Amino acid sequence: MAFDLPALPYAHDALADNGMSKETLEYHHDLHHKAYVDNGNKLIAGTEWERKSLEDIVTGTYDAGAVAQNGIFNNMSQLWNHNQFWEMMGPGASSMPSELEAAITDSFGSVDKFKADFSAAGAGQFGSGWCWLVKDADGGLKVTKTENGVNPLCFGQTALLGCDVWEHSYYIDFRNKRPAYLTNFLDNLVNWENVASRMWSRAACFARLQTTPPRSPPGAAPRRASLRFLPLKRAPPRAASRLGRRKRFGQNVV
Repeated sequence: MAFDLPALPYAHDALADNGMSKETLEYHHDLHHKAYVDNGNKLIAGTEWERKSLEDIVTGTYDAGAVAQNGIFNNMSQLWNHNQFWEMMGPGASSMPSELEAAITDSFGSVDKFKADFSAAGAGQFGSGWCWLVKDADGGLKVTKTENGVNPLCFGQTALLGCDVWEHSYYIDFRNKRPAYLTNFLDNLVNWENVASRMWSRAACFARLQTTPPRSPPGAAPRRASLRFLPLKRAPPRAASRLGRRKRFGQNVV
């Protein structure tokens, strides 16, 4: 199946008063995002990935041990990243829902500390990439940064918030001032209701799945495995070895 370029959820000039200009969205969405769609469709044509979902393509083509990712992954992961990015922003003022604020405060100590960590991750990502607020499968929240198009799907995480720190995302409006772009993103552009909806979605709240193959009657064909959701447990202390593996595989945990 071929993927389409999704329309922006708002007009091209809707974010201009909040610091992201019409020109940026015309270049970023209409040209860069579209290029990922077009190139990705060409690369998956006639392959095993042609009829897979976007999420399956991203997780299935990611190579944790590779120095550089393959073309299918690069384009499809960036397609997924940008699909989320536009939804994570919105025009007008957006207040952080109390449940999300409580979860962030529980994980980081305060909203201000979270914002400082998030901005530092984005500013500290060398070259192109993304910074994220993610929810791990064990329920813990953390700030991460990833190179190029690598995203939380690659690590079994739920992306709650992501910010594109490729230069095409901010150079028209902020030139080389990436820290100022990140501050403006958090203070003026984020749609916190959208972030909260990701936090409390069924997929995020029941992240642990157990595959349980049901028994078949004698002589009957085996039934397909069913998925059973298990409740989350409180996040255990971070293990140094686990963090070390993630850093080697392209994700830096802040």
